[in-house]
Amino acid sequence: PDGAWTGYQPSLLVAWSGSYDQGLEDGAWTHYHPGGTVREEVTWSSGVRHGPFHAWHDNGQPSTEAGYSNGLLDGPYR
Repeated sequence: PDGAWTGYQPSLLVAWSGSYDQGLEDGAWTHYHPGGTVREEVTWSSGVRHGPFHAWHDNGQPSTEAGYSNGLLDGPYR
């Protein structure tokens, strides 16, 4: 099914949120650590990573920054 979706951890905190279009990930998706802090944000286009990617440690400190173009790394990976 298409549209916005949210998955939950057993603790009822949000585990992930994002949207599907034609059954494929599309747009911004956010995944969360078990404690509720943001783990990663990734952008999809028709089920392929396309756009910025950011990840954080569970203490909120940044861990990774990258960009994707049609599923391939595009630019620096930090």
